[in-house]
Amino acid sequence: MYFFSTRLNWRYLRPSLPMSRFLRWRNLIVVIIALVLPVGCWLTWCVHVSLDAEKTHQSYIRVLEALTGFVEENNGRWPRGWDELARFALGRDPSKYARFNDLRELRRRVEIRFDVTANEVAQMDTEGFSAVKPIGANYGDDAARIEGLKRAAVRTRKEGTRKRG
Repeated sequence: MYFFSTRLNWRYLRPSLPMSRFLRWRNLIVVIIALVLPVGCWLTWCVHVSLDAEKTHQSYIRVLEALTGFVEENNGRWPRGWDELARFALGRDPSKYARFNDLRELRRRVEIRFDVTANEVAQMDTEGFSAVKPIGANYGDDAARIEGLKRAAVRTRKEGTRKRG
């Protein structure tokens, strides 16, 4: 009946771990949280940037493909603006060019110079290509599609001079 005595038994009130061991565990937990939290935040940021870059890359590819088709089907003429290019792309293949339904988002991700002609585009260097540029986080220029656009501009320019002559 020692347990039920009126005196307070301190033995039952102590933590199961000695205080020094308790402090070691607490410090370990604090260190783990201090390391895991920044790494977790950094990984979240990396994933966000990567997903944003992928969206920009996909928009950039669709714009280059739409421009190539536009130049081919319009005898080497460069589009006058986003609306004209969007009408062409959506009329050609609405499922493939669904990104053209949201022109504001597309303009935020891809810059097109509408002040150039297809002849000027054909003469641009692939590495310094400035007619179409991705904006923000991206995977860089798509050299193969840029070359395809330049070939389309050259081909239609040559066909146009043959038809006139």
